[in-house]
Amino acid sequence: MFASMLVLGVLALAGCGGDVGSGPVALIASSLRPALDGAYPDLRTSFESSGAIAAKVRQGVDVDIVLVADPKIASDLARDGLIEPPVTVAGNGLAVLVPTGNPQKITSLDQLARPGRRIVVAAERVPLGAYTRTALRRAGAEDVLRNVVTEEPEASGVVAKVTQGEVDAGIGYISDLASGRVDGFALAPDIQVDVRYDVALITTSTRRGAATAFVAWLRGPDGHGALTREGFTVP
Repeated sequence: MFASMLVLGVLALAGCGGDVGSGPVALIASSLRPALDGAYPDLRTSFESSGAIAAKVRQGVDVDIVLVADPKIASDLARDGLIEPPVTVAGNGLAVLVPTGNPQKITSLDQLARPGRRIVVAAERVPLGAYTRTALRRAGAEDVLRNVVTEEPEASGVVAKVTQGEVDAGIGYISDLASGRVDGFALAPDIQVDVRYDVALITTSTRRGAATAFVAWLRGPDGHGALTREGFTVP
């Protein structure tokens, strides 16, 4: 009963209706929404943090595909027999995001540590938040965290806060710059983080053929085009 209630919630979040068996269901990292929302026919999607995706898989939600922004999450699920061996399908990196027009004239990471700056980052428990803190340590710029006024539970929340002008800057993904909703710049190569997105089928998927077809599309030229148009890299 609990698992049935969870899948209904997933489908509602995904904007899906009708028969639960009408198409494959995918739980996808929220940062991939610009590239994959509506990109593949009949795929029912819920865009969430990778940690939330892992939790739902462990709770037994009836889904077919996971696509997460942290290879460790995928490998842990595979180790426990919950998903098939994951495959890397996309890459990304980190960027400083600022509102359009860059009103505070921010041009370097160290400027985020200046007194009075209002900064948004992702919470440490989600991949973007962990990647952010890794990059700040590499740069010796952990003082930036003193200016954090909000920690978001999903990568999309960082973009939203910057877009709405609620903060001076945030640390998000390079792919966020492709949206045109924010300005900014990629972090320098010596402190950059290698972000990888892994896809896998759920071992108990009941829509295996359709799910396999989606993964094949994602790894092919059409899927690659959808990803690269939104600033992601592909293998």
